[in-house]
Amino acid sequence: MVVLRLAGGRYHMHTGDFRFYAGLLSHPVLQEAREKVDIMYVDVTFADRQCAKFITKDESKRQLEALFSIYKDDYISFISGWLGSEELIERLDKWLQSNGGSELGVRSRQFFNDLKIANPHLRLKHVTGTDRDVPRIVVGKHPSESKAAIRQSGDRASVWIVASTRWYTRTCLSSMDTNQHQPILQTGPDGNSTWHVMWAMHSSYEEVHELVEFMGPCEVRPVGKVALPDQARYDPWEDPWEYRNDPQAPCTDPSLQFHDLLRKEKPAK
Repeated sequence: MVVLRLAGGRYHMHTGDFRFYAGLLSHPVLQEAREKVDIMYVDVTFADRQCAKFITKDESKRQLEALFSIYKDDYISFISGWLGSEELIERLDKWLQSNGGSELGVRSRQFFNDLKIANPHLRLKHVTGTDRDVPRIVVGKHPSESKAAIRQSGDRASVWIVASTRWYTRTCLSSMDTNQHQPILQTGPDGNSTWHVMWAMHSSYEEVHELVEFMGPCEVRPVGKVALPDQARYDPWEDPWEYRNDPQAPCTDPSLQFHDLLRKEKPAK
């Protein structure tokens, strides 16, 4: 999150990929800029009323720990999106250290190198095959992006644990009200269990709404690609409007739903 102070005591603000938390509004920079922001650039990836609530990142991590505890004797292919993966793997590493310790396998060489640079304390092993000596837990990218899940040989079962937002955007938006606080057991293509846990670095509609309402900017400009199906994708740095499913769908600026929260400038004296 970036807040720029301009001449005359005015401000521009860019939310970046933020998640709302209780102490955010008490930050001195936000307190100083409140009701002085001219333009607020807002991450609108999930800024839709369909995505009113997400579990917190800490809750997501606790759910992951619970799943690793359940499958403590099984091979696990741990799949996550790239954004924020370091946080999840650090948490997994701490969990392993407190439960006897274990070496983590990493499927992608790039992923392996980047994570070692970002977190030099992690004990990671680059996995190149499916031999019996591979670590019990192997980290990779989302299955839609690569063949990340490794099917280890041996007598132990193989379990997929997926931590990403793709699960919501592709399969579960219609049932978010009932399922958003729980991982859901689904059946994988080979009959093995696949657990999905919500992991979002982007804020929900409710989080964006609370921040915009608190800051009271004069103007909100959307930044990012809208991830919901059947809606326009907006990116001011690329072709302004791009459609995911229906090229004939009307253009809907995601920032319009926050119009009532904008500050009305007082007339100059």
